[in-house]
Amino acid sequence: MYQKDLIRSAWKSAGLYDEKDSKLQQFLGMLDDPTQCWNELSDACRRSYAAYKTKLVQPILGTGDKLVHLMLIRTSTESNDDEMSMIEQYVASSDPVRDQIELKAVALKNIPRLNAALTKRPDLTADLRGIIAAQAATAPAPTVTSTAPPPAVPTAATPAPPAPPAPAG
Repeated sequence: MYQKDLIRSAWKSAGLYDEKDSKLQQFLGMLDDPTQCWNELSDACRRSYAAYKTKLVQPILGTGDKLVHLMLIRTSTESNDDEMSMIEQYVASSDPVRDQIELKAVALKNIPRLNAALTKRPDLTADLRGIIAAQAATAPAPTVTSTAPPPAVPTAATPAPPAPPAPAG
C-alpha cells in the first residue's frame, strides 16, 4: 500500500524514527505489520499512544495526500478533543477549493464543532455551505426544558349562595 510508504516517509522526514523513545518506536513498528489496518492503528494510538498523537498526525497532514487525509478525518472521533482540535486546525489552514474533498468529509461527519469551524471560513464553497445548511435543517430541534412552574389554569368562579331573606319588622 502506498499510503503506508507515504506515512513512513513523512515520519522519517519528521525525524520520528531517529528518536530514542522506545514506546514511540513500538508504535512506528506497527505500521510495518501487514495485518494492521487504519482503524486498528487509530484505536491503538488512542488506547496506548495518545501522548504521541499530535507528533504522529502532523507529518501525515503535511503530506498533501488526499486519501491519507480522508483516512485521518474519517477515523477521528468527536469524543477526542485533541482529534477535533487537529481537524479544526486543518480546516483553518486548508484551501477550500483544493481541499474541497477533505472539507466535504469533515462536513459530512456532521459534528457541530467542526461545522462551526467550517462556517468561520468566509471563502468556503457554496457546495460545502449547502451541505452544512442541509444538515442544520434536518437536525432535530433541541428540546427546551423549563424549570418555571406551569401557568395557572383559570377556573370558573363558583357563585356565592344567595343571602337569607331579611327579617320583617
